[in-house]
Amino acid sequence: MSRYSNGQHRYCVILAGGDGKRLRSLTQCVSADERPKQFCPFLGGRTPLGATRRRAARSFDPERTLFVVTRSHERYYADELADVRPRQVLIQPDNRGTAPAILLSLLHLNHLDPGASVVFLPSDHHYSDEGGFLDGVRRAFEASEWRTQRAILLGASPTHPEVGYGWIEPGPLSETANRSGIFRVMRFWEKPSLPVAKVLLNLGWLWNTFVMVGSLRIFLDMIRTGVPQLYDSFRRHETTSGHLDFERLYETLAPVDFSRDILAESPAKLAVLDTGSVGWSDLGEPERVVRLVSQLDSQCDWLKTWRRSRSYASQHRYAGGAGTSL
Repeated sequence: MSRYSNGQHRYCVILAGGDGKRLRSLTQCVSADERPKQFCPFLGGRTPLGATRRRAARSFDPERTLFVVTRSHERYYADELADVRPRQVLIQPDNRGTAPAILLSLLHLNHLDPGASVVFLPSDHHYSDEGGFLDGVRRAFEASEWRTQRAILLGASPTHPEVGYGWIEPGPLSETANRSGIFRVMRFWEKPSLPVAKVLLNLGWLWNTFVMVGSLRIFLDMIRTGVPQLYDSFRRHETTSGHLDFERLYETLAPVDFSRDILAESPAKLAVLDTGSVGWSDLGEPERVVRLVSQLDSQCDWLKTWRRSRSYASQHRYAGGAGTSL
């Protein structure tokens, strides 16, 4: 995809509001604080958010890129997003899950450009083949705009029976779509056991990257029909100028997960595009991050500290266990 070759109505939303609790032990080792993983410079001094920004800028005009963040993380993102116009940074009072974050960005875009199409990029992903991934995003935009009136999920071809990812069963959509690597979504399987993951690998299922492309209208309709109480809550607090009364809204908002509560309940409104082997990794587990950084920069200082701390902890667990057994 050539630089900024996308249409005038294509936007990019980077989701950066998560708390990253599963990676807390590692981020404390790297940064000596409790910052969420997307703001932690464990990628050769770069943060996952910074890497996502640079990746998006290869294909999208930065002025049509939005960031969804959480207010309590401001000390971590303030410098990194200092060059972004304030109207492109959507600040949630609290983290209430992925669905409110996505709906917030959709309503903001609806005020800016009702005819928009959008790609949602989580801020904690890595791709060894960024060009291949961005080509998949381009094909997904084309499919959502011309070939099918569905939201398009990007799936990655699995390399092993991963138990920490969600999986997608692809099915027939149309002969034309299949030739483009686009399939109907039959069902999802979230974090299967190892025996089940081996079966899914052999059956040709895809890893669910949670990267999504589609029209503004399709995503709004999915939320309105899937979790109407969430949609109605946002619309009740929306002003005529398109702004939201954030404080009152988030005080009573229950957490809603977009993948579990909306995608898994709406397979008929979805298609999946097989991006192939683009070297995708969800940086959601310490072991996964350590494995990646070991490949990219095996001599980085924090990696040595982490390994020493793990070795020390392991030795003391073993010693404690031996003492108990005597």
